[in-house]
Amino acid sequence: MRFLPNGLNIPDELLEERDKGNVVFLCGAGVSYPAGMPDFLELAKYVVEELGTPQDAPLRKMLSDNEDVPEGARPSLDQIFNLLQQEYTAGEIDYLIAKRLRTKPRTCVSTHETILRLSKGANGKPQIVTTNFDLLFERAAGRTLKTYVPPVLPDLANEQPLNGLVYLHGRIDYRIKRGEGRQGFVVSSSDFGRAYLAEGWATRFIRDLLDQYTVIMLGYSANDPPVRYLLQGLHTQRRGSRARLFAFDRGTEEEVLPRWRDSGVQALPYSGIGDDHSALWDTLSEWVERADDPLAWRQRIVDLARRGPRNLEPYERGQVASLVRTDVGAKLFADADPSPPGEWLCVFDRNFRYGEPETPLDDSQPAFDPLIEYGLDDDPPRPPETRDWQQTNLPGDDFLSLSPTDRHTNYFTRLATGGRRWADPLPSRLSHLAQWIVKVAHDPVTPWWAAKYSNLHPRLLDKIEWRVERAGDELPSLAQLTWRLLIEKFHTTPDDPRLFGISTFRRIEAEGWTNGALREFERLIAPYLKVDGHYIAPYQPPDKEWSQLCLDSFIHFGVSFLDEHVERPDIPDDVLPQVYKILRRHLELAAGLLEDIGTSYWKTATFYPEDEPGKPLISDAGSYLFWFRDLFDRMVKAHPRLVKADIALWPKEDPFFFNKLHLYVWTFDVLFSGNEVGDGLLSLSDKAFWEDSYRRELLHLLKGRWHELSLDKRELVERRLVNGRPRYGRESEEDYKRLRSITSARILGWLIKQSCELGKDTLDVLPNLRRADPCWCPEWDETADESREGRSISIEADSNPSIIIDAPPSQIIPLAIQHTGRTFSDPFDHRPFDGLVEQRPVRAVAALTHAARRGDYPSEFWRSALQEWPDEARYRLSWLFGARLARLPSETVVELRDDVFSWLQKHLPKLAAQDQPRALGIFDELLEKLFTGEAEVEQSGEHQDRSSKTLNHAINAPIGKATELLLNLLNSQDPREESSVPPEIKSRLERLFDAPSEDADHAVCIAANRLRWLDYIDPEWVRTTIAPWFDLEHPASESAWNGFVYDNRLPKPELFSLIKSDFLNAIVHVARWNWDDQLLQRPHEFLVLGCFWHQNNDAYITFEEVRQVLQKTNANGHAHSLWFFTRIVDENDAWRRFGKPFLEKAWPKESRFQTEQTSRQLVDLAEKAGDFFPEVVRTILPYLVPIFQDGDVLLYSLAQQNAGEVEGLPIRFPDATLILIDKIIPDNPDQVPYELDSLTEMVAEAKPSLRQDSRWRRLKDLALRE
Repeated sequence: MRFLPNGLNIPDELLEERDKGNVVFLCGAGVSYPAGMPDFLELAKYVVEELGTPQDAPLRKMLSDNEDVPEGARPSLDQIFNLLQQEYTAGEIDYLIAKRLRTKPRTCVSTHETILRLSKGANGKPQIVTTNFDLLFERAAGRTLKTYVPPVLPDLANEQPLNGLVYLHGRIDYRIKRGEGRQGFVVSSSDFGRAYLAEGWATRFIRDLLDQYTVIMLGYSANDPPVRYLLQGLHTQRRGSRARLFAFDRGTEEEVLPRWRDSGVQALPYSGIGDDHSALWDTLSEWVERADDPLAWRQRIVDLARRGPRNLEPYERGQVASLVRTDVGAKLFADADPSPPGEWLCVFDRNFRYGEPETPLDDSQPAFDPLIEYGLDDDPPRPPETRDWQQTNLPGDDFLSLSPTDRHTNYFTRLATGGRRWADPLPSRLSHLAQWIVKVAHDPVTPWWAAKYSNLHPRLLDKIEWRVERAGDELPSLAQLTWRLLIEKFHTTPDDPRLFGISTFRRIEAEGWTNGALREFERLIAPYLKVDGHYIAPYQPPDKEWSQLCLDSFIHFGVSFLDEHVERPDIPDDVLPQVYKILRRHLELAAGLLEDIGTSYWKTATFYPEDEPGKPLISDAGSYLFWFRDLFDRMVKAHPRLVKADIALWPKEDPFFFNKLHLYVWTFDVLFSGNEVGDGLLSLSDKAFWEDSYRRELLHLLKGRWHELSLDKRELVERRLVNGRPRYGRESEEDYKRLRSITSARILGWLIKQSCELGKDTLDVLPNLRRADPCWCPEWDETADESREGRSISIEADSNPSIIIDAPPSQIIPLAIQHTGRTFSDPFDHRPFDGLVEQRPVRAVAALTHAARRGDYPSEFWRSALQEWPDEARYRLSWLFGARLARLPSETVVELRDDVFSWLQKHLPKLAAQDQPRALGIFDELLEKLFTGEAEVEQSGEHQDRSSKTLNHAINAPIGKATELLLNLLNSQDPREESSVPPEIKSRLERLFDAPSEDADHAVCIAANRLRWLDYIDPEWVRTTIAPWFDLEHPASESAWNGFVYDNRLPKPELFSLIKSDFLNAIVHVARWNWDDQLLQRPHEFLVLGCFWHQNNDAYITFEEVRQVLQKTNANGHAHSLWFFTRIVDENDAWRRFGKPFLEKAWPKESRFQTEQTSRQLVDLAEKAGDFFPEVVRTILPYLVPIFQDGDVLLYSLAQQNAGEVEGLPIRFPDATLILIDKIIPDNPDQVPYELDSLTEMVAEAKPSLRQDSRWRRLKDLALRE
């Protein structure tokens, strides 16, 4: 968290520990520097000057050299003081130090005052340890500060509190006069060695301090002698525990973190140059305000939160986020009255913060980027790749999930999820946030946020349900409706419908249609509410009051039906009535849901499909309705009386299903007489009778039963049709009259065409109805029953050339243009010229030639000729076509370049076999026109996420194809070893290598990929022309290396030795090239492979060279190197001859290279070691670090070693297994591995004495925590 916009980012756990009074400040010279005190270097210079050390003394030179030498490379000042103590008396040195550090009367001690306030413990007394000798803290505190001086230090191990100031390295005592003895300062290497190593009292004190407190180092650099000795003394502290030692240090993260890496210290960088440390002290001054009264400060942050997240700066949002990271802060936030707005959910929920930016539909609306509006000051950038909703590997903190400080219940516990419901208890922090969410349930943002998820945590859902039930008038009616719908959605949405379906169908298959199976089947197929997604602003919350909203404007509810792709089970006749009733009840349920969510538009596919191309688009709801229709048809045959009785129970007015079903079932004469149909039709409401979405059902009912209607019923129906439909909401009077009349006219005209006899009065009025629209024509009547439903059409290519095949050459192109393409409803894409090329290529060439004589070069038909050119075309015709290609204008060649060079690549080798010079002449003409045309076309400046200097680009690019063509021509000549590349091929290849822009890159990439083969043919040319590309200074180096790494083998020793140094440099450099992630790791495979081959030939890569490269590459490269190394060792049974030497001689020893990633790979190596398992474990042990995440996978693999008949590694080698898992499992993993308990038991069963081993007991205790 930051107190200031550009201030220090202080970890929340550190802030909380300070609030509890559990922080001790360990202060160095930097704290007193603002008060005019010297740093260690200045103090050494002062002492040397005061001692009158000769000008040519080595000590003076060492101090002089220190000024311009980087801090990490300077001689140690404690050693300089050691030399001074040897040459002069230690007492004199101490006297001079005390003299220099004498406090002046008006010295500014503001920094010390800040630390005194900031360091107060729970009892209100300062908790400070300093390695300074000066008395500035005492000056700042007055006489009230209790002090400790070695050897009398607080006995922390026996719970004596630290109340006051500890002078760890001594305190100035002005009672000791010059020459009377030492002050007792720890200043030289001898003093430090005694305090931290030999006697170790300082180390013991610091270790006890870290056991009791969190320690902040202030005023030190990483190479200060006190820091070096302190960390050296603490080196034996147990691995795998979280840091309790922090240090402020000036610089960027890139500068500061490496200084403290592997020290066990968590470094906290701050900005500043020269003597400017204001960023640090300004932050500490603000921190003091919190430290003086944490509760008041938290309350101020709650007040800040009430302003809403979009009205705050990122660092202020970070302060609110920091507040809710803790139990206390989350409770204050939740208890606030009035509550902070629900919009904070967009900050707390990482999925919303990292939502995709929204582009406005027009310039009148600003763009909306949730990471800008809701992001925190310490949020990493949005990942470059497109993400899915609820992506699990997003950066940044998610405040609605478990945090490291929460009491773990289930790793997946979250307040809202997209998967199954987790019923584990909420830790207190999340429980408080749940309470706040309930309090802001009246805010439209809250249900909008909840609607994005499949499930809410059951505890949160219960609380929301409780509030909604008791809301009364407190919640607006729309808010209550929204929440009730969401609550129903959360309760009824199945965790995984497909898995549930599989389980249900298996049960039916196993036990038949029992009562229990029927009940489970009914639950499976029940429709349920869903949220279709936020059609407007998926990550931008609503900013209006409830009175200004409607349900559909911010949450789009829908009803989910059984997926149409889920196979329906066969329904036996004996359970048909029960299943029929289940589906009928579910249709009623779905209709009620659709009405509740305010569905205004609804359409399902017609029961009478039209004879049109393609298949109707049937939704899940339509498929469900058709399923019911099919069961109904069976019921009519098997149980007509039962089904008619059931129809009487159907809803009388339902626009979604049953109005349409009534029109369908009235067609069955075995169920309903003509008079009953007439009564039914006349009983329909105007809305139901005139509904567009099932008019086809209405008309087909009238058509089928018209002659069975009595005359009076017919007359009433006709009158209703003549009177026309009701007026729609926003329809103008003029439009209404016209459309009402023409709709009636079309229906009546259609009935006439279906031989339905109409009365005289109806026939008399029909012409007047038609005249309402001057555009009326008889065809309108024919389409009155069209369903206007969507259809899926599979578009097929139709290359039938019959329409142009016999046309004169001059007419072929115009006819082809006229008949190419497709109309909207046509399932065929007509391409007659394609067929002409395939069947009569002579005529196709003649047509193109005729058009060319007129200066017309229709690229579409030239492309057809290039793509469809028949393989069996006569040589003479192919020569002719090649010649015509060579005459194309350069701009046409550029437009068709991919197809032109694909044609050359495919067909020119056959022509070259007849006449290579002539074939290469065509090649030259087209290549020159390509270069000329490209030079005239402005190059695109579009940004590309990935480099185009790759083999994947090259093989699909024109010049890449040209290069492959030349190499294939060379291969067709069956070249011998060192036969050299013929001049006619070589010169053209070199022309491609020198091509402009990226064309050259693609040629280089193709050639580099064939490096070994070209070296076999012409080693001298490879050495003079190709090998220089691999130098990183060469402009073609990226392309050359990309082609190289796509090969699966290293070059022979003589060639590899030429590029070896470039290869070793390239592995380090390759991360800067914008290649695919997988390809970036290939050079590391070659590195390990080259080292493996070095066993047989010294030209390849030595262990030392591997180590030097790995010391410069990144973490992903290290992990991938070990993955490939494991593969080589395993596949070649090479542990002793290569595996062990590689780890001992090639793998970097520096602790910064030993990471969780590399440890996972090394554990994998051990698991595959078989009989060598103990030896491998001993070898990899120094390179292993604790693995905090994903330990499950590693231990599962190890535990499964015992799954077969052969005893696994834990049983065969219990000691080595225990050593291994003890090394990789920390004291506090993010999640205790599931297999840890079973593994510890395996080890103990194999060797019972290990139960007494402290490592086994630690792991067992850890396993039992879960």
